[in-house]
Amino acid sequence: MGPKVRVAARFAAKTRKRAAIGSLADIASIGSAVALVIFTMITAAHLRIRAETGASLPVLVLAIVAAGAVFVTFVFTTLIHEPASMLGEFILAVLVTQMDAFNRVLGRPSSTCASGHGRWCPPSHFSCCGNSASS
Repeated sequence: MGPKVRVAARFAAKTRKRAAIGSLADIASIGSAVALVIFTMITAAHLRIRAETGASLPVLVLAIVAAGAVFVTFVFTTLIHEPASMLGEFILAVLVTQMDAFNRVLGRPSSTCASGHGRWCPPSHFSCCGNSASS
């Protein structure tokens, strides 16, 4: 760790900018956790429209259970072997939650239309984005 500290101090002194010391493994761990959570959330959301897509309920449930099991295993493995990565993931989750809560207080929507028009559509009004409501 000594050489990293010396290089970071030299960088900060030369550029008058902040220097950070981190591991690429930490970044990869955070990326893995985010990917697992996103996959699980997308699959859970797919449960609502499975009749339209023809997806099999057992397959969707199996995917959610498998991704959840992998995520739980990942969390415990990371806690044991890389506690710094876990701390980073926890801080990231707290920051994202706080940013979403702040946007809600300001009255800003947390998401926009999937069609890319930049307009927000409540779930009951998908037609505002050019999609037809199926409910």
